[in-house]
Amino acid sequence: MRSSFIVPICAACVLSCVTPVTRAAHLALGFRVGEVTQTAAIVWTCVTASAARNADGVRIVGRAGKRIDEYVPLDVSVARLERAGIEVLTGVGTAAATEVNAGYLRRVEDGRPLVTLKVATTLDGRIATHAGESRWITGEVARGWAHFLRASHDAVMVGLGTAIADDPRLTCRLPGLEDRSPIRVVVDGRLRLPLTSQIVAGARETPSWMVTLAGGEARRRDAYIESGVEMIEVKAGADDNPDMGLALAALGDRGLTRVLVEGGGKLAAALLKARLVDRLAWFRSPDIMGGDGVPVAEAFGVDALTDMVTFTRLSIVEAGDDILETYAFCG
Repeated sequence: MRSSFIVPICAACVLSCVTPVTRAAHLALGFRVGEVTQTAAIVWTCVTASAARNADGVRIVGRAGKRIDEYVPLDVSVARLERAGIEVLTGVGTAAATEVNAGYLRRVEDGRPLVTLKVATTLDGRIATHAGESRWITGEVARGWAHFLRASHDAVMVGLGTAIADDPRLTCRLPGLEDRSPIRVVVDGRLRLPLTSQIVAGARETPSWMVTLAGGEARRRDAYIESGVEMIEVKAGADDNPDMGLALAALGDRGLTRVLVEGGGKLAAALLKARLVDRLAWFRSPDIMGGDGVPVAEAFGVDALTDMVTFTRLSIVEAGDDILETYAFCG
């Protein structure tokens, strides 16, 4: 029979990562005692893929939070548990843990935040009529869920066209979550967003950032800054608009891990073409608008089927009369 003292010690301890965040180590751990018998106690651990690469050790905390004065590599720790007769299972829940930490991992591994493109369309993928009317394509339930998406992201981003046409607040207005409004980011390469827009006028209440081209008109730039807008200058891409790869890297440098993109078609096309969209949150209403409606994304040079951007569906759920489909990029 294995030593019975293993059970209370294991039940009282947790594993925690001690490698500093600044060294890009992140360990998602679940720890519990399961299937306890007279002969064994099974310890379950859940380790993300990033942890396996970056975390160089763990510490064990005993009763009453007292730290054992010992630092050992992760593989050595597992070996010690196994020599003590404890079965250690790694990789349990890895996929779920990786998804929870997807934004952090994207920033650590690629230097940019995870990007979710959120769209609200008709069945045939239209986001507005040819006259520009878009409120509201989806119903109240779907719009409430969209506000929750804002609350769960560090920033919400729109292009200049959407910022001018809709003059959105881009805040979370769900009861109880008003203080979870994300940073508002507008991509405006040539400083054309009106100073009276809600994004600029409310910049001191809700942080507002503008991604623009370097070397813009100084007086206009200073006017945004005086209004409380933080300016992020990047070089132009091939289309003479802000390079979105550089823009996202700048957001990553500022600590952002998740960005929700809410339009419009030009910005969506730029991100899709550059393969910078990691997730899709697609709200779809039970309506058909026709070919003269505004599409989700403008043309971005797909000449062959192999040029398409491919996603895999993660889920599909009802949102009142609408549906929400979520997808992950297959790159």
